Amino acid sequence: MEDKSTSAIDAQDEQDESRKGSKVNSVPIKGLREILAFSDNVYKELGDHGYHDKNAVARANGLSYHTIKQTLSTCQQYGLLINKYGEGYKLTDLFISIVHPKNDLEYNESIVASLNSSEIFRGLNDAFNNKRLPALSGISNTLIRDYGLKQDTASKVAAIYVDNLKDFGFIDQNGFVTLSKGVSRTPEPKADEHKNDPPPPPPPPDKPDETILDILIPLKEKRQAHLIIPMEYKDEDINRIIKFVDALKNE
Repeated sequence: MEDKSTSAIDAQDEQDESRKGSKVNSVPIKGLREILAFSDNVYKELGDHGYHDKNAVARANGLSYHTIKQTLSTCQQYGLLINKYGEGYKLTDLFISIVHPKNDLEYNESIVASLNSSEIFRGLNDAFNNKRLPALSGISNTLIRDYGLKQDTASKVAAIYVDNLKDFGFIDQNGFVTLSKGVSRTPEPKADEHKNDPPPPPPPPDKPDETILDILIPLKEKRQAHLIIPMEYKDEDINRIIKFVDALKNE
């Protein structure tokens, strides 16, 4: 028999999450890469059509619903899942554009859109895009002053924000943030992916030098000599060659 008290709590949870105008866990608790992996499990197990029961979403990740409540809220913060009271959770078009982008530009734009789906990360992006990122303490202080977060929470959110920038190539080695650029979505080939492919054809032979004449002279004991002279040689050139050969013979 179903525990009515538990069902009432679950119903209230869903009602609170879907209430119009309410914020869904305004503090992301995990990085976007991890949340994408969580959402991708839902996609692979349940598909992207229609809404899925909260317990089915949990099972797709090998977990129970009560252990993923905050993760589900963070999925909504990143714009990857939406929740509809009484029906469950559904993957968004934004998620699909990330896992099946038409090109690298759309992939990067979708990642930025996902980050900007969070009110906090959108504010940080507006503050630091095209600028040098301050130390973690500076980002944490921004969260404390602008969003009223407590010190411990602000430090964790600041670290998640920086990890997101690093994970998707939006920050260079000098700490400069550029959200218009990111890592390529095109997967790199694995080291052994082409190990059984046939070897590439040999390079074409060098084009012969048409300005010279290479004359092969067979010698005894299967040896060979090459006489290389200009193509437009003259009699005086041959006479000079003979003199050089005679000089070698005398020596």
